[in-house]
Amino acid sequence: MKYSAVILTRNEQHNIAECIGNLQPLANEVIVVDDYSADDTPNIAADLGAIVFQRPLNNNWAEQRDFGMEITASPWVLMVDADERFDSLAHKSLTEFNPINGVRAASFIRRSHFNGRPLNHFRYKGDPQFRALHSNVRYMPTRPVHELPDLVEGETIRLPGQIEHYWHLDTKELFSKWKRYSEIEGRMLAEKSQRPLPVKIVRHLARIPIEQAYLDGWAGIVNVAGEVYGDIIHARARKNAIRELTANNISALPSLLIPN
Repeated sequence: MKYSAVILTRNEQHNIAECIGNLQPLANEVIVVDDYSADDTPNIAADLGAIVFQRPLNNNWAEQRDFGMEITASPWVLMVDADERFDSLAHKSLTEFNPINGVRAASFIRRSHFNGRPLNHFRYKGDPQFRALHSNVRYMPTRPVHELPDLVEGETIRLPGQIEHYWHLDTKELFSKWKRYSEIEGRMLAEKSQRPLPVKIVRHLARIPIEQAYLDGWAGIVNVAGEVYGDIIHARARKNAIRELTANNISALPSLLIPN
């Protein structure tokens, strides 16, 4: 089966060529939805035959993915990030994939790499990702960050193979991305109930003994630390957003109390 492939990008010139090359054997078309990159990402993608659309992200990855889904030509879509690659077994699975009635999405195990090193324990096998989707699937509007497809209706399947995820080049990039995503999510989800911060921190620290993240060496420990750092930033951003919402509501009270 042939797919349409969609890649979201912003300043991914170091990743985009390999990502497109990984997808082209599987796809009739490769679409790049670019958040106005400041580097050469759009030009590299276009030179490799991808169809490039530039569209502002506005810190909403779910809407950006929905835009990509809406402009595809094939009934099934490979929705990937620029730092992801399907391994050879995943390629085979996708080529032979023949979805039965009712199946709307297929997931793969994802293994992350940090600073050039594969993480064989941290989040490995506990981080499945839906990357093959029926073109009528859309993403949950309540999850603008760390987005998830809305799969309330229909069946899903796990396919053999895995995604290699080259997500952080170094410690600085890791903590910078955790800070950005956590601040955005903390503000956007300010009015929704959240796990208490100590519970979230303990849950992530538990990756060290439960997932044996320590067997990934310093890379595993640093990535756990990044998650904990993200928890703290998320809680702080959410607290500030709630304070702003409360202040705005209080300032609106006098006008509401003045009779017409």
